[in-house]
Amino acid sequence: YRIGKGAVSVRNHSSAATHTVIGVHGFLENHCYFTQTYDASTTELILLTCSNYHIPVNGVTPEKAEWEVPIKYLEGTIEYDACILNQALQNLPTTRNIRMHGHSRGGGVILEAIRQWPELYEDIEVVLEAPVLPQGKLHPLVTTLLEPVSHGMWPWIVRLIGSAPQSAYGQTFFGKMNPRKRQLLSKLFCATKDHLTIVRNIEDIIEWAERTDFSVYQHIRYGTFLIPATDRILDRTAMLASAKNSPTTMRIVETEAPSHFVTLDSAEWLPDFEPLPSTAQA
Repeated sequence: YRIGKGAVSVRNHSSAATHTVIGVHGFLENHCYFTQTYDASTTELILLTCSNYHIPVNGVTPEKAEWEVPIKYLEGTIEYDACILNQALQNLPTTRNIRMHGHSRGGGVILEAIRQWPELYEDIEVVLEAPVLPQGKLHPLVTTLLEPVSHGMWPWIVRLIGSAPQSAYGQTFFGKMNPRKRQLLSKLFCATKDHLTIVRNIEDIIEWAERTDFSVYQHIRYGTFLIPATDRILDRTAMLASAKNSPTTMRIVETEAPSHFVTLDSAEWLPDFEPLPSTAQA
């Protein structure tokens, strides 16, 4: 379904769905980030494509969503993509056992979506994987690299990175590679439809984290933070400090993941599906 400048995809499931997972990809990623993590035939998988990103599937013609409503925020922002997420959550799941899983920027999108429409999330489990969080920061290495880059330089920067062998920077930022990481992270700078979206995403991540306080956590019912052991994209210390301001119903799992891409390193830290808490069932 095309929703504003983004999209939502629903994967066919071969058995009757017992759980619904809604995945929100991170900066310069695409919705395939979640497809192998949630491959059970009983899992209904609903996947966001954030605004001004390419849908990573060939030969599809997006349907018009009859339930689509206009979005008032600027495209390419966390607020805009949160509106796409809330429209998907309101209209698409066919089960009551719903998990919202966001990676990196996708974690911030989920928190913003909860802030915008808290009533929708009363029974929802959240998984926030190496997430952008209130009062969080970029890793100092990333900040140092971005400081001298002006708007006009981005087209050249993107071409330069695109032509460089991934080995030149991959190990530093992506950690130890495996076939799945190599497949998903090899074309990062082709994910968006234009360079402006890259710039806007980065600036907005920084601004959203700075202006959003811990009160955004008050509407989360239950779920899990997956914190990597090493993260060279976001500042792990700030991430952990922010997570500790969340409700006690949120578990903080300090994983042994060697990179920002926790579930691509290993799915072992992903929590099992749980029945709804008794309070949610009531």
